[in-house]
Amino acid sequence: MATSTTSSRPASSKPSEALHVSRMTDQDLADYLAPGYAVDDVPELSALAAAQPVIDTFISLFRGSEAEVLLRLLVLREVGHDVEHPRWSPDALRRRFAFLDPVKLETTLKRLRESGLISYADDGLYHLSDAGRNAVAALGMLLALTRTRPQGQISDLLRGRGR
Repeated sequence: MATSTTSSRPASSKPSEALHVSRMTDQDLADYLAPGYAVDDVPELSALAAAQPVIDTFISLFRGSEAEVLLRLLVLREVGHDVEHPRWSPDALRRRFAFLDPVKLETTLKRLRESGLISYADDGLYHLSDAGRNAVAALGMLLALTRTRPQGQISDLLRGRGR
């Protein structure tokens, strides 16, 4: 029986080689607007379009099956969990996630790198990128909110009806 080894070291960690989520163009958005309206005519929509890099981060984080999304969230949160030791070697990550299939872990790390949520530094260690830190912080706030308020109240807050 042949054994294979996997490496958490990326083939390349250059941002220019990262996989980017396809961006929605103003023309794509215009397809959803009533005739005579442009994206710039709707300030709320313009603000969201201007935040496309942040939105792309969340699209890449939440794209895929429920299991894939949960694995990405798990690994991302753990990489950013310990502020005292924010950098992880590939071996440390494999030990920490020994309960995961090694190939699935490698795939998850690759997706997080490609989406710019984690980085692999020249020193051979993984760490959260700025986008990753923002995603972890936003997720932490949402999880904290769900622990302190019933689901109906959260829906009301999101609709602007709750306090």
